[in-house]
Amino acid sequence: MSVQTFSGNYCKTPILPQAKRLLLALEFILVFVAIPSALFLKLVSLPIMSILAAACLTASALLISDSQFEAANLINLKFERKHLWKILRRFLLSVPLIILLASVLIPQELISSLNQEFPVWIGGAVVYILFSVLPQEIIFRAFFFHRYKDLFPGRWLLILVSTASFAFIHIIYFNTVAIALTIVGGYFFSKTYYETGSFLLTVIEHSLYGCFLFTIGLGAAFFMN
Repeated sequence: MSVQTFSGNYCKTPILPQAKRLLLALEFILVFVAIPSALFLKLVSLPIMSILAAACLTASALLISDSQFEAANLINLKFERKHLWKILRRFLLSVPLIILLASVLIPQELISSLNQEFPVWIGGAVVYILFSVLPQEIIFRAFFFHRYKDLFPGRWLLILVSTASFAFIHIIYFNTVAIALTIVGGYFFSKTYYETGSFLLTVIEHSLYGCFLFTIGLGAAFFMN
């Protein structure tokens, strides 16, 4: 089973028909700009998890029905160890900075987070990974990179637009902390996916940061006000 990477063929500027480019651009604006804006302005009152589930199912269906997408990559468990170690090193280097941020912003929550019961933590982590991380990575990495690679050609443009889109959806939480954290996290996850083509690795990386944020209390930034 091969792993589709983006750091080669997709760096070349593609020849995309003008009509298709326009349709993709309109689709991108609708999905990644208009819908988050409508949620932010409270023009839509549907539960965010329902919207996330619907978006994930739609993105998955579009990917699976696309003959140019290798759906097997979504369940491919193979990856190079060097990429995993790179992710772990980056995470471990980030941990002190995240704790420092939490100690400044939410000192009380940081202290109380130490009293969590382990079974409850495990249950919360499993639910978070299954119903938040996986859908987000399907939408913002697997779907985004495959669907819009020709609209945003080149390494940095694709990574940066993916990062911006991921962060922008978090305006619905009405706080700058969520946006700032997802700019950094979105960049890490997008860069990992671009360089490795591994959906599993991006899920692992996203889960590491997300679970840690919730463990020390910063997860409160990702709840609706």
